[in-house]
Amino acid sequence: YFFCRLWDCYTPDQRAIMIRTLSLALLVGVVTASSGQCDKVDTIDRSLKDNYCDQPLFVTFAPKTEEITLIDNICYTYFPLPDDPNTYQLYISRVYCDGSTDINSYIITDIELGVFRGASPYCTFTDSVFGYAGCDTYLIYRCMLYGDCEMYDESVSPVFGLSPLCRPLGLSCLRKVEEIVRDNCLPEQDYYALPMKLPNKCVTSQICVNSPPFQLAEQIPVVERSVAVVERPIPVVERPIPVIERGVPIVERGHQRFIH
Repeated sequence: YFFCRLWDCYTPDQRAIMIRTLSLALLVGVVTASSGQCDKVDTIDRSLKDNYCDQPLFVTFAPKTEEITLIDNICYTYFPLPDDPNTYQLYISRVYCDGSTDINSYIITDIELGVFRGASPYCTFTDSVFGYAGCDTYLIYRCMLYGDCEMYDESVSPVFGLSPLCRPLGLSCLRKVEEIVRDNCLPEQDYYALPMKLPNKCVTSQICVNSPPFQLAEQIPVVERSVAVVERPIPVVERPIPVIERGVPIVERGHQRFIH
């Protein structure tokens, strides 16, 4: 299946588009929230870092639609961006009952505790964590702000559950879900528990450890080498310096004689 690490799968132009889209999403979210298009829910203390440390996460239930009944399992994985540890690349991998798979990627960040904003070049949405149904399942309310993410039918209230456990949700948990939805005054509807019979196709497995600092001295062996110095004597040849005796002429009254 498809593997793609963090930012590396995007070209610089695509990265710039996604950053601009996410910035626009923050502005759109302010306008949308004031216009009342998103339902108000009581959020709980949950951050993207919690999702990152608990990953991979699996959708346990979703509004019952024709499309969702064709899906066996949905997996969420998160990767912090190298230049912003509070913003993540989110991968949503869906495995259909016939074994086919699709993967979508979004940039997602914390807006406040329990509220996340996600965006791609095609859509923008806000996720609010508004309850815990037991069975390790957190309830998410998704409000579409812009575009079409091809996630859920817009005619239904997009409430779904996320859990670190890859197993079907029990009926008792579904009853708890319906109770929490009623308490938040969200529209009642039928929900579908994903069967999770096929192997999931998560983009990666859970990694939530602090990597030890890279130490160059431990990674590259140091080889000590010495330069051999060979001492060789320089021969000294002693040779006598010849002395040439020459006479100095002395002139005395027209006569010349030599003194040795």
